[in-house]
Amino acid sequence: MLYSALRSIPKSRWRVVVRRAQQPVVPSRSLQSATTTHEARFTTLQQAEQEWQQLWASSVDSAARQRKSHWILNRVKNSQLTPTLAMYDQLLSVYIANNQRSRIRPMLDDMDAYKIVAPMEFYHRALKLAAQSADTTLQARILDTMAKHGMEATSDTYEMRIRCAVENDAFEHALDLLEDMETKGLAPTASSVFLVLPMAIKYRQPQTAHDLWLKAREAAPTSPNLAKHAMAILRLAAMDDQVQLLQFYWPVVVQENKMMVDDGVGKMAILVAGRAGDAQLAYTILATLAEHGLPLVEHHFACLLDAFASTLDLHNTLRVFEAMRKAGVAVTKTTTTAVARRLGNDINAVRLARQALDDIYTQSGAVDIVAFNMVIHAFAYHGDFDNAMKTFDMRHALNLTPDVDTLDALLDACIHARNPDAGTAIFHDLTHTHHVHPAVSSLSKMVVLMCTNHDNYEAAFDYLEQIKQRGDVPFRGAYYRLVKKLAACNDARLPLAIEDMKACGYNVSTHLHEYIADKADINDRRRAKQAALGLTSASQPVTTG
Repeated sequence: MLYSALRSIPKSRWRVVVRRAQQPVVPSRSLQSATTTHEARFTTLQQAEQEWQQLWASSVDSAARQRKSHWILNRVKNSQLTPTLAMYDQLLSVYIANNQRSRIRPMLDDMDAYKIVAPMEFYHRALKLAAQSADTTLQARILDTMAKHGMEATSDTYEMRIRCAVENDAFEHALDLLEDMETKGLAPTASSVFLVLPMAIKYRQPQTAHDLWLKAREAAPTSPNLAKHAMAILRLAAMDDQVQLLQFYWPVVVQENKMMVDDGVGKMAILVAGRAGDAQLAYTILATLAEHGLPLVEHHFACLLDAFASTLDLHNTLRVFEAMRKAGVAVTKTTTTAVARRLGNDINAVRLARQALDDIYTQSGAVDIVAFNMVIHAFAYHGDFDNAMKTFDMRHALNLTPDVDTLDALLDACIHARNPDAGTAIFHDLTHTHHVHPAVSSLSKMVVLMCTNHDNYEAAFDYLEQIKQRGDVPFRGAYYRLVKKLAACNDARLPLAIEDMKACGYNVSTHLHEYIADKADINDRRRAKQAALGLTSASQPVTTG
């Protein structure tokens, strides 16, 4: 038979086959282990426990102790003995220390085979290892074992499950677990809540974060983490326009925990408070920023003005000007832009603003002149000359001294009403009686105002000359209105006015060129018609209003 086998093999391979056939037979590694284990069987479990205790009392390294522990455990099994819970408990400690979660499932299978039931603490340790590794499959296996042994989940059990959900970034699942705890009457541990709270902040869920913060405070009222998370929720409330949360967390952060709020959060908080009409909170935030050493500048108050104006809370809007002056911040026309825009959209809001001036003076005994001028200008913008003048007449009752901006606002009202006589009277009254020094804007408005007079606009040239004598440049609008007036009246001084306008750096727009050409055509046709009727010669200029 051997000969037949050799004949089937090429002669070049005979020597190798013969050599292999002469080698001794060596059992496999598994067979060696089985033989060794069989030879080293324990006769009693006490003998195995004694060897186990000696191993764990020795100073061998962790890896060697683990290998030796497995060897002893296999010998116990091969000796037809049942391993003890203590053996598995110590093995679990090794697996946890070495982060060997892959060994937990086989160990649980072993324990099930020998019907070994561990206490709750044992399974919690295993759950914690699975949670730290975000191993949901292993956690499910451990929980299944606990359920099979009739162990009801505790708050600590849920904490390990929540930790695993957080490690997997499963925010909604973590919330579901907390809700499940409440359904079962289990109080969540502080650490469980503090695990989920940062996720609510991370995903910008201010209301959820607030609910979790309240639970955390109830579970751990002295935790230093409460203040840190309160600051984060405050920031979220400011970003997401949540005024109720802002009202809750501002005193928590600033007063209770003495924490500093940065300028960005402060400005957003001012806007939120203002839009919600909470003037007290808005001013409290301003005061806090000042106390923290942040210099209050115009943009802080601009936020407040914009917020109040957006809700037409005109009483508090106008109070801001007073607060600015107290803080040493200059109030300018630029500051009032947001408010003026709101007033320009609603004449009723202007009337409310005028009433607010009276109310503020009654309460505090002072009204800011910028607010007063703004109301006059708003009436002028709406073409309400009478109410603009009535507001100006309130200056004595409000103990206000008109300034150059008051003059400009009144002149605007006269321009809209095309009332040069009233404008001239106001100009002389304020500049002579009240000693208001007219600005270039004031004199430019007088040029425009004089051009509203159909019969006599000669005074426009006088005011234009006053501006030049001061070394200033008239506003473009003044030249624009004067040129249109000269073109409409077929005034021979039109070319000179255009040259003067260009000399000041103003280009003649296409619209103005078209307007001049249109008026010239009208005047030519009118002159020709008058000549045909024998009323005037075709060469004489025709004056129109």
